[in-house]
Amino acid sequence: MSSNDDRNFRYGYYEKVGFGGIEEKKSLEILLRENPPDLLSRLAQLASRYSLSSGQRKQVWQLLLDVIRPDNRITEFRCQVRRKIVMDIIHALTVMGLINDPVIDNRMLAERINIEDHPRMIVLIFLLETRQLASTINIAHQLQKMDTCDLLVLSEVFAKEFVHTNSPMSSPYTFEDAYWIYKHFMLIINSNLGTLIETYEKFIQYLSHEDNALHNHLVENGIIKQQTDNNGGTNNNSNSNQFFHNNHQQQQLPTTGNQQTPLMMSPQPSSTTLQNQSNSSSSSSWICRQNLINRKKVNEFRPMITWFVRFFAGIIHQNFVIRVLDKVIGCLINGSRPFYVLISISKALIFYQRKQLLLLNNTEQLRHQLLTPLSFEESEKIFSRALNN
Repeated sequence: MSSNDDRNFRYGYYEKVGFGGIEEKKSLEILLRENPPDLLSRLAQLASRYSLSSGQRKQVWQLLLDVIRPDNRITEFRCQVRRKIVMDIIHALTVMGLINDPVIDNRMLAERINIEDHPRMIVLIFLLETRQLASTINIAHQLQKMDTCDLLVLSEVFAKEFVHTNSPMSSPYTFEDAYWIYKHFMLIINSNLGTLIETYEKFIQYLSHEDNALHNHLVENGIIKQQTDNNGGTNNNSNSNQFFHNNHQQQQLPTTGNQQTPLMMSPQPSSTTLQNQSNSSSSSSWICRQNLINRKKVNEFRPMITWFVRFFAGIIHQNFVIRVLDKVIGCLINGSRPFYVLISISKALIFYQRKQLLLLNNTEQLRHQLLTPLSFEESEKIFSRALNN
């Protein structure tokens, strides 16, 4: 066997035990340095197949989610504008009384925000920017709603991964980096929400065929509910997906590197203009999201659909949630079965808990079991099983 064959033979093993292949790391470094025309599609392919290193993840996600551009001239201007936007929103939240400690020195933004407040701050900024923030009287109620809880749980993942205020080597603006990565991720997920819901439904169909006893047990105890249309039949996702596609054709993020538009050195718009354009698009996108959630009655399918809309955040360990998101983001941009990994994780998780679930005959006990956070060791076992399948 040649040396190349030896290395290829080990790739799967490295991935399963959590080590990125050396060749993949070098490939990323070369791609980022050389900046080829098909950079985004090649980055997406690597992200969907292999786990990214923590040192490379931020830049790769920023590029794939269109937070930054390969051209440094555009990136520098974008960063300036977006920092101004975040500072303006933080000031507005301070005036509204939603932030107790106003940020006086712009250079101390990351240091002045308590690390425990990062997830809440990210969500408040996101809700305000997308024009979904309730009045100050109702904000406490809004933060307790299930949809907002989903945002909060996911924002904690991004804050832990990208905000490093205690590290002397970290950038002073890592909080803003975390926010913009989070925002762009949520918007692209928003644009594919119909497909995400359909993925959950495919998993339920799989469970009914592969383990009818467990499926029936969960149905009998109100954990799995059969979705029906107005005529009493089973409702499929074709209409909702078409509805969602029509409302988001203009809002999809770039999916491949070949779709990049040529750089035009035109006069740069003001930060206010860019913010207004972004707010308008984000707001209409979020309205479409709520329409789809209401039409599909998503919240009636808790707790199991929670696995999907939170990408297992709060269930499996942070280290493995991030690796799930590597694959989701890569597949979304690459255009290949964006949420297939969620079905794989769900299969591994449901069969790992099978014995405990069958012993429980109380709806609340079953809900608690399905949403109980797993240890690192349990998460590692489930993630490895999912990769094997």
